[in-house]
Amino acid sequence: MLIVAIGSIGCWVVSCGLPATQVDLEAAAQGKQLYHALACDSCHGLDAVGSTRTYAPTHNHLRATAEQRIRAANYTGQATTAAEYIRESIVDPKVYVVDGYQQVRFGMASFAHLSEREVKALVHFLLQQE
Repeated sequence: MLIVAIGSIGCWVVSCGLPATQVDLEAAAQGKQLYHALACDSCHGLDAVGSTRTYAPTHNHLRATAEQRIRAANYTGQATTAAEYIRESIVDPKVYVVDGYQQVRFGMASFAHLSEREVKALVHFLLQQE
């Protein structure tokens, strides 16, 4: 179940018992544009953008997936939230490589060159992929 309430300062999304999260719609829209511009959908599958790629881990249901990964015994990153995990994966993807993708010929490139605003926009967009 997904409930969206739109107010004067943004919207709130409540889904599957997760706490309400204020979503910056402008940042999420910018994140979606960056996702295409940076060719993320060339490797990652994501239904929201029509990508069925499997070269890299899927971005479908990424909030829940990120929360599972940071609790896994083999997690080697520093993130403690889904948002931190996504950010870490964007700016320093070699900190943790998802099982099954260690032998991929070309690993994920770092996007540490992006501005903080751009990184936050991507994180906002990807957190919505439930």
